[in-house]
Amino acid sequence: MSRVIFDWQVFAEQKYGGVSHYFFELMRALERRGNWTPVVAPGIHVCRLPAEVETVGFKVRIPAFPHRVRALRIANRMLHGSTVGRHNVAVYHPTWYDSTTLDRFAHLPMVLTIHDLIPERWPHGVGGPGLAQRREAIRRAVTVICVSEATRERLVHYYPDSEHKARVARLGLTIDPHTARWSPSVPLTDTARYFAFVGKRGWYKDFETVVRALAKTRDVGLVVAGGGQLEPKFDRLIAELGLANRIRVVPNPSEDRLVRILQSSCGLISASREEGFGLPALEALSLGVPALLTDIAVYRELFSRWAALYPVGDSTTLATLIERTVTRPPPPVPAEVLTAAFSWDRAAAATEAAYAAAAGSD
Repeated sequence: MSRVIFDWQVFAEQKYGGVSHYFFELMRALERRGNWTPVVAPGIHVCRLPAEVETVGFKVRIPAFPHRVRALRIANRMLHGSTVGRHNVAVYHPTWYDSTTLDRFAHLPMVLTIHDLIPERWPHGVGGPGLAQRREAIRRAVTVICVSEATRERLVHYYPDSEHKARVARLGLTIDPHTARWSPSVPLTDTARYFAFVGKRGWYKDFETVVRALAKTRDVGLVVAGGGQLEPKFDRLIAELGLANRIRVVPNPSEDRLVRILQSSCGLISASREEGFGLPALEALSLGVPALLTDIAVYRELFSRWAALYPVGDSTTLATLIERTVTRPPPPVPAEVLTAAFSWDRAAAATEAAYAAAAGSD
């Protein structure tokens, strides 16, 4: 049985996050299928790892602390510098793009996952060095996995030479919609009804449009889950629009609490100008929760059958959708439809094909 090794990068950087969630579920699915054995070199990390997956080298989980990325990156490079080549593995699947870390595994064919092309569209968000390392990683990869067809198209747009090695492996659904659907009453704002906004509010997330849409509605609240404390500019905007009693921030919810927030909401709102996949939207739909999403390529590809789409930046249309969803909520998506469309087993099968192609490239 062939083995694939994953490095420490994302597990040191993210305690909870979409990319660490992806690798966690992918490794579990690979282990279940039994065709490729996942091996992880976790080093010093803050994210939980699948208990059933083999680990190699130094391993210790520590509490997350601010500004840890650079310190843990340097420490893990040193800890694993002389050990990663001693394990009988056929393929290397990096979890991030640090060039020095990639050099540690340079003797192995590399399969790279691209989650989105947001850094290429808005390079100021990652800075020159970070974008340069992404470009180098894409160049070095034997095979590139994209999490949606929209992401593959964007990859080829920015990196035309990658077209021949780009494959699509959609993410799977982790929440079991057959057992997780329930709707408790959990008052999180001063209004009985609220919508949920999940994750960071960075430049492309367009959180301002959500706030301005809320101001055009009545008796509807908003719970902002994840992404840390609200930025001062949004505090000022919320105060200016008189929304302080209608918006609640839950800076770092646990996975269980995030599920409860979604379950109790009238719907999920995304105002993103671009995404690679949109995992919060999938999780909301799996819980029977409506999704109000921007009309962008990836949302059209994955969720247009079930979600309400509105033009990017259009707070007036979003406000109309909010009020319509409160008064006339759409029927929930059948659980069997979502589990058929989004499967970690199918994602792992597509990834195994990418490993086989990379391993046979020599």
